[in-house]
Amino acid sequence: MSNPLEPDYSPPKIAACFLVNFDTSVGYKFVWSKVNEGLDLTGLEYKCLPSGLHEKDSDTILISHKAGNRIYYGLCKFFQNLGDFGSNEQVDRSNVKMYAVGILCEPLTPSASMKSDSSWKPNEFVHNGWEYLEDLDATLRKFVAQREFQNFELFEELYSRLIAGGSTRSTKKIENHLLKKLPVFLQTLGPLTFCLYKQALLRKRILFFQQNHSKVTNFDLGAFTYLLSLISIVPKGIEIVKNEQFAEDESDESNLYSRPIYSIGLNDLGGTLAGSASTIGCTNDSILMYQRNIFDYAVFIPCEEFDEPFVVGAKTLTNNHGHTPSSSDGELKSTLKDYYKFKLVYKDYFNRHKCGNNSTSQDDASSIKTKSSTFSSRFGTQFIKYTNPKVFGEYELESEPSWWLESATAPISWREYIWSAFSWFASAGTVTETVIENSNIGYSNGKRTGDSQDNSILALDSSNSEENVKKNFIELVELVGNFHKLTKKWFYLINEVVIEELDLDIDGNGVHQALVNRSKISIELTYQDIIDMELDPYSHEDLDFVKEFVTLYWGSVVENVEIGLGLSSICC
Repeated sequence: MSNPLEPDYSPPKIAACFLVNFDTSVGYKFVWSKVNEGLDLTGLEYKCLPSGLHEKDSDTILISHKAGNRIYYGLCKFFQNLGDFGSNEQVDRSNVKMYAVGILCEPLTPSASMKSDSSWKPNEFVHNGWEYLEDLDATLRKFVAQREFQNFELFEELYSRLIAGGSTRSTKKIENHLLKKLPVFLQTLGPLTFCLYKQALLRKRILFFQQNHSKVTNFDLGAFTYLLSLISIVPKGIEIVKNEQFAEDESDESNLYSRPIYSIGLNDLGGTLAGSASTIGCTNDSILMYQRNIFDYAVFIPCEEFDEPFVVGAKTLTNNHGHTPSSSDGELKSTLKDYYKFKLVYKDYFNRHKCGNNSTSQDDASSIKTKSSTFSSRFGTQFIKYTNPKVFGEYELESEPSWWLESATAPISWREYIWSAFSWFASAGTVTETVIENSNIGYSNGKRTGDSQDNSILALDSSNSEENVKKNFIELVELVGNFHKLTKKWFYLINEVVIEELDLDIDGNGVHQALVNRSKISIELTYQDIIDMELDPYSHEDLDFVKEFVTLYWGSVVENVEIGLGLSSICC
């Protein structure tokens, strides 16, 4: 990831700057703009003022816009003069001035002369002008305060500053980087983070829904789409066995990432971005939940109607048109292993941040499992070993929301109950206790440590010193690296299984040469393989994930995936 704190970091170039107004009599309208030649802004005005903004004094909206064959990223700063009216006064909306000033940035187009990290997709997705937010906000507020709504001199001056790059200064502005929203992302989604991470790795289309009176801002919601894309990207250096005679276009890297398209609305239904493959978006338009073919999973963010997030499949929503969705409709939940991986990540970040520990490595050194994790069995020991999940409650964080386990996590399956009972008989009644190795999840010398009672335990250091800003940013990069480490592990494990099955002499003729004229194969993964992947061998969702994961990335070599669970399969 390119570091915006580095001295040679350059903010993006501006492709367009514009001012949008919403008036109850004429609707949405561009009232001023400066646009590069050939760039058409048609339809963008609706994205700048999404549904529900009338409830807020100000907000930030992240946007994407496709013009020709190029995708532009940008953002808008919204403000309305509700402060001019008394809190108890009945507001006539025709007297309210609603404006959004926005920018689109020139797409990041890496060249041979640029740093290699400039070609990394997440850098393209965050190339949206977050560096200019404070200037946009200050200019818009001044414009509304002056009440000279036909005088756009302030925006002419703004545009001159933006194209000169003169509005970026100080480390304070790093607070506007989307990575800084990662703590809010984890707090809002809880263990569902891992569910969505896995579905994004399968390149499912995911759409975040924000209802009225949402508990997160539009800026937060837009950042969520970027963060989910970021944690689910396939890291560099991953090797995948491919058979060229069955492989699709070698230059096609679409499976390696999900593209955030940020805010979308009804006006986007006729476009090419909404509903396209491997996309992650967000919307304030509830009607979109009943539209077919624009998402595979809908993520509902906590709002006035429901206090907890939940995830629903597209089929469930479209088959229940007119029915208000609720968490009872949710068909995607975390497994107990997801739940504990999430708690480890959550608590580990808090402990390091609280203690000021800032050790990191350039290659995602921290694992989801443990900083010193090593491979065993075929490739590794699992972080959590258990046969009796009921004792998991002993390890709860004191500040842990109850919905993490009660609503976001699937209960133990009958398969696991029966298999646990079978194991108990097979071991002559010996009870194996839950063991959590090196977890540091709220324990010190066998006793629970004093956890913060603040539900915002992931809040960043409030100090704005340059040292703390850099430290916090690096901690967040390391946190993302945890997910990338797990992704690397999955790719490494499956790739080795495929190579073993093919019985290839890699040192001799090479993988590609050895695959010439070979048909696709079937592979069988064992119970231990699933454990080594830190997934739940008793979860149908995890087993389906593994099968789809293999066929998506090794489809040119593997035709069929079987998962042999031994005696546990008797209990399906």
